[in-house]
Amino acid sequence: MPAPTAVRRAAFTARSLAGIHPATFRAWSAVQRRRAPGAQAFIDDRTRLVIDGYQGSANSYATVAIRRAQPPDFAIAHHLHAPAAIRLALERDLPHIVLLRAPGDACASNLRRFPHLGPEQVVRGWIRYYRPLLDVRRDLLVATFDEVVGDVNGVIDRVDERHPGTLARLSVDEDELASIRPDPAADASRAGGGVDRSRRRLAGPSVERLLARAQAIHDQLQS
Repeated sequence: MPAPTAVRRAAFTARSLAGIHPATFRAWSAVQRRRAPGAQAFIDDRTRLVIDGYQGSANSYATVAIRRAQPPDFAIAHHLHAPAAIRLALERDLPHIVLLRAPGDACASNLRRFPHLGPEQVVRGWIRYYRPLLDVRRDLLVATFDEVVGDVNGVIDRVDERHPGTLARLSVDEDELASIRPDPAADASRAGGGVDRSRRRLAGPSVERLLARAQAIHDQLQS
């Protein structure tokens, strides 16, 4: 039986808050490892690459596509959805990729995938992820949604420029990539009411003010 909406919303926000600071992120990671060993790839001494971003920013595609080109034992930390994971990667001088999608698109995608969440909640979550990274933005390797989906080898090359020899380039045909590539145009036919309905939920003065704040952060990360 699904948990009540209020509980699921609280869990989403709690995870988002836990990911801001390294100390709380480490505590959350330790709990998750005990609850579900192997369910997620956390940062540890085996980690060779960190791929992370807010939900709905091509996390799965980036991870699957890049992993396909690497040896089987190449450890990637991914789907942590925590800015503290990126800061930890910087502290350890680990190769990393910060996935960035325009806030309106990312939040609409989250509302489609997780219709129990509130519109202000998902926008605040976007802000909560990227704002803590502004002070280290000059050190970040940021890859936009379009860059990852359109030219993942270009992103791999940028990682290799910073950390030579870290990643092998992907050598698969376009049809194979298309089978795993996210398609925003297909969102409207999927669960949760489609993108149009999700975007309508992002309308209204309070949400639009939050989106304006998020967009300003987005622009700073790309400047």
